[in-house]
Amino acid sequence: MSDTALFEKAAAILAEIPQGCQVLILSEDFAAYNRAVEVCRRIMDHLGKDLDFDFRCWNFVELADPNCAHNAAKYAAVAEIIMLSTQNTMLPQVLGDWLDALHASRFRADGALVLVLNKPASQFDTDRLTLRLEQLAARLAMDFVPMLPATDEANWQSGPSENWPMLQARPENLDSPPGENWGLNE
Repeated sequence: MSDTALFEKAAAILAEIPQGCQVLILSEDFAAYNRAVEVCRRIMDHLGKDLDFDFRCWNFVELADPNCAHNAAKYAAVAEIIMLSTQNTMLPQVLGDWLDALHASRFRADGALVLVLNKPASQFDTDRLTLRLEQLAARLAMDFVPMLPATDEANWQSGPSENWPMLQARPENLDSPPGENWGLNE
């Protein structure tokens, strides 16, 4: 493909994408989506005063639909953050295929690929997944930020990252004193 054709393709895609920080969230299920939203809120708390954000979300299953996969890839082409939020270290085949083809559509040469792993897994499985995504991030010229669970759900934290310290910050809830419970039956 010629440089002119690539430029025209990039210009057409950019014309359709809203301004601001584009964040693509791909989640396994609703619980994984909620965890991704929690991470995004922390990012917005840290950077929100300086940036506008545009979020797009797809479920892993939706990537089996060619139109959804195409739209997600088009958005991923320019997204600053691509976030994968999953319960398991075994990614579904449809997501794996979509990720393997991502380098063909992505023309942005920076950003972060973020893994939000929501449940503890064996060290072997976790290492295998993080290595695969770290290699993908390198091919895409992106930083890789693994956010891995602690063995205890109450202690869930992000992994160490030099480039994204705001992902580790926990927003403080000033409305409720520590230890206060709330719920429908209380």
